[in-house]
Amino acid sequence: VSGTIRNYPPQCAETSATSGVLLGNFGSSPITISSWVASAPAGITTCGGFASGSKMIVTFSQDTNRAHLPSTGITRTQLDQLFAWNNINVGSSYTGEWTNDRTLQIVILDPFGASPPQIGGVIASVRASADLRTVPPTTGAAFPTAPAMIGYFGPPSVALSLFEALDEDGADSVFSVGDEIVVAFNIETNRGGLPASNITKTQLATVFSFSQSLGKSYVGYWPSRSTLRILIVDPTEDLTDTKPYPPTLGSAGLRVSILTAGGLTNIPATCQPLATTSGAITGSFGPSSIAVSEIRAFTIGADSVYGVGDSIRITLNQDTDRGGYPIGASVTYTATKLLFNFSQNPGDQFTGVWDDARTFTMTLFGTFNAAPPTLGHLIIGIFAGGGIRNYPPQSAVAVGGTSP
Repeated sequence: VSGTIRNYPPQCAETSATSGVLLGNFGSSPITISSWVASAPAGITTCGGFASGSKMIVTFSQDTNRAHLPSTGITRTQLDQLFAWNNINVGSSYTGEWTNDRTLQIVILDPFGASPPQIGGVIASVRASADLRTVPPTTGAAFPTAPAMIGYFGPPSVALSLFEALDEDGADSVFSVGDEIVVAFNIETNRGGLPASNITKTQLATVFSFSQSLGKSYVGYWPSRSTLRILIVDPTEDLTDTKPYPPTLGSAGLRVSILTAGGLTNIPATCQPLATTSGAITGSFGPSSIAVSEIRAFTIGADSVYGVGDSIRITLNQDTDRGGYPIGASVTYTATKLLFNFSQNPGDQFTGVWDDARTFTMTLFGTFNAAPPTLGHLIIGIFAGGGIRNYPPQSAVAVGGTSP
């Protein structure tokens, strides 16, 4: 009979049989892990780190046979059989579900004992023994390694707590060699992946951006995981930097931005990286040397007493930032008394004006509450509340510096 199969040499009866399932494969698996994403528990407003309700969402490059696992209620044991964790403990209890044929969601029920998994770390690989295959299953079992985990388990827990200029030697009142800038945070950080010391200008730029140029050369170091200090090595102007120079203090002064791409976050790295911009830098690049060098009375009247139209000109020993007031702008008597203090009360009926960066003139329109001031006795000093600094503003706020 045509098509019959017997043994060889043909001695037995004709055979009729069905094979077992097809073994082997038609090539290696193309399945990869496209992403491994951390996700925060629903409804949280602060980051508790890797906590109950945290999720890890694993997305494969194409539909799979789900490694023969159920769609929902996947146990810890089954997940451990699917994944080889990369020296990471993911807690004492967790479950999984396939939201579709290529997306697996792992939900943490109890994080006790967790390492925990960190943002930017490689969490796991698929075990070959799990038999994860394409649909239909034509290739070998896939055993891809996950890319670095992205996402986060909660909003930022790191906050900027201090941005300050320091001049520990007090040798001058300007931005100079040896000055330092301190950037401090409320908790220990992962340092944005930067080394602990000898951090170059280029490396610092991957995490921090400054609103003004810090000169040609500076180096950073972390005395602790919560504090970065930047030491000025060469403060001369970097002509390749288009930002304003030199760095200044005051309301329009230097600011620092923490870049999202820098990945600065808590340690272990579980929360969203910090992205923020500081207020104007505090502190100073040195002590103030501003002082009153002369005070002089002027009159336009024919009388011989302190009165309407008389003026007092205050001259300082150097250019200043005028406490933030523009040249030529009227300054009230209240504001003037925040800039300067007087050994004799000049009264409450005068206005002031900055004639230039070092000369301030007070002009009377009345003598109410005046002592009055007298020649040879009136002394004027600089009041700290006025915020007068050198120009450009780099020194500490001037105080004292009384007239001769």
